[in-house]
Amino acid sequence: MFATDSKTFHQSNSIEARLSLLVTEPIYWLMLALFLNISGVTDYFRPLQSLETVVFAIGMATAGLRFFLNFVTKNEDELLADLHPLFAALGFGIVSCSIFSTFINSGSLDILNHGGWKHFAKFVISTCVCLMLYKPGQHAKLLNAVIYFGLTALAVSVLYRFKILGQVHPESGRMALQGRHGDPNFACMYMTIGFILAAFYVKQADVLWTKVLHICLAVLFVTTAWFTESRGGLVVLLSSIIGI
Repeated sequence: MFATDSKTFHQSNSIEARLSLLVTEPIYWLMLALFLNISGVTDYFRPLQSLETVVFAIGMATAGLRFFLNFVTKNEDELLADLHPLFAALGFGIVSCSIFSTFINSGSLDILNHGGWKHFAKFVISTCVCLMLYKPGQHAKLLNAVIYFGLTALAVSVLYRFKILGQVHPESGRMALQGRHGDPNFACMYMTIGFILAAFYVKQADVLWTKVLHICLAVLFVTTAWFTESRGGLVVLLSSIIGI
């Protein structure tokens, strides 16, 4: 009787430890924020529209606490001091270049109020923080899968709004989507990222049906990007196709 109770106690302890790890580990919060940000699924459920912001804030707070504790305890294995500046500079550079190029072209910083740019900035920051948190390669497969799944959901959403709901410009007939990632340029950029990931998975697939699945998703991303009619985005996509 005692042994059974002890076993049950250890099992409950293990479950509690796993739940505690799930709640306190920033990578899971940030990956959930990434998926919600990319896919925009919360836009279809009004009560959940603030969920993404809450999850992102929790992920950044727990990540900041993790960095601080590792710095205080001088845990070099976790700090990865040699890689942190690289990823931080990468995220800062991508976000800063988009602001700078817009300022040069338009002479204003209106992009800071652009919903599409805000979501893009959160996408870059979340991804870079995820890369900074762990050793190279750790959680990389999960991170790629989360982004890939989110981009697939976004592609379906874009086509649904464009083809089914008919959200187009009345004069030009060009895509004019309402809601998340409605700007054709941002939508095309995400589809290009999705195509690159799909091509990666096609090369990695060792089973025929998974290879076919990723090829179909690659076609989905290219088709969706084509409908955006984003000239700059399509040039980047064409360059990616040629490079691959």
